[in-house]
Amino acid sequence: MNRCKVISHMYVSIDGKIDGNYMSEQGCNFSGNYYDTAIWSLGDSMAGGRVTNTMYHAKGNIDLNLYKNSKVPKGDFMIESEHYHFCFDRNGKSIWESGTLEYGGVTMQNVAVLSQNVKKEYLAFLRDYKVAYILVDSLQEALEKIKNDFKVNTLILTGGAIINGAFHEAGLIDTLSIVMAPYIEGNYEEKGYAELSHFVNHKYRYQSIKPLEDGGIHLVFDKEE
Repeated sequence: MNRCKVISHMYVSIDGKIDGNYMSEQGCNFSGNYYDTAIWSLGDSMAGGRVTNTMYHAKGNIDLNLYKNSKVPKGDFMIESEHYHFCFDRNGKSIWESGTLEYGGVTMQNVAVLSQNVKKEYLAFLRDYKVAYILVDSLQEALEKIKNDFKVNTLILTGGAIINGAFHEAGLIDTLSIVMAPYIEGNYEEKGYAELSHFVNHKYRYQSIKPLEDGGIHLVFDKEE
């Protein structure tokens, strides 16, 4: 396989919600911590979508016009690291505050995954803040670059719903790793596991289940070829 393997690793309620009030319940403490620490037993680099990244990690505010006269070299901007955090941000909207991100005690180099038509001002901003980036035309190409250029063999996709849906639709999720909290969220306004406007018939086959101390479970499914 010329691309990295993708494990979709998500923390969900019993009714499949990826966010909500249940996450702040003390009864989720064990399964929530288990979800975080399990990431680094599954792979060595993380990935997520632009909406989730903006919500949790990239909350900066900057006028990109400051970079309108900047000269930007063609091609990707690489920064080597042991661990990476890839953000799939096609149009370049995340306003990063730092070139690195720490999660679960691991420091990762931030990498923006962008389309070829992102404005040069945004690219200059990323370079200034030491955020690496790659320019791609598809998710498949992105995964090939992540494997071949960054030497990442297994990528842990941690959502949210839109990027999960895009990977599922493209048939690029190899394994589903689902840590389920012992609560029903019940709020229909919260996002489900994957957001699409239609059904995609990729099938996943059950592999294992692990009961957790707080009543949650860890489910694993592999994509059926």
